[in-house]
Amino acid sequence: MTQVLKFDQVKVTKLEDDFRKINLDSQTRNMIKNAGKLLAQYVPLSEMAIMGNGWYSLQEWQVQNQTTIFDAVLKDPKQFGRIMKELMDIGKRRMKKLLENPEEQDVLLEEAFGKVLEFWSKNYTKIDPTNK
Repeated sequence: MTQVLKFDQVKVTKLEDDFRKINLDSQTRNMIKNAGKLLAQYVPLSEMAIMGNGWYSLQEWQVQNQTTIFDAVLKDPKQFGRIMKELMDIGKRRMKKLLENPEEQDVLLEEAFGKVLEFWSKNYTKIDPTNK
């Protein structure tokens, strides 16, 4: 089994290029950037690729829930932990598609995202790993 996460550089470069073209408001950019900095401590990807993955994950979540993350949190701040877990699950699923060998490296990616969730839960908002 591979001991280091390895990503398909063609897919990573495309993700970085896509993200460079996106014009975000400062609130959204800051949220994605801050979450990306945390994830970058556990996943060996460029900040730009992590932010691109975060952006697409956020977009997917907002379409599924028919609201913005900001509106959802304003409506019910207690749901922020659940929302973050849902976003992390989407991000993990999307990032798995960037791996060179997803079948071999899935466990490593799960571990990395688990560490991020644990850190977030201890330092920011309690997150239920079962997503309830």
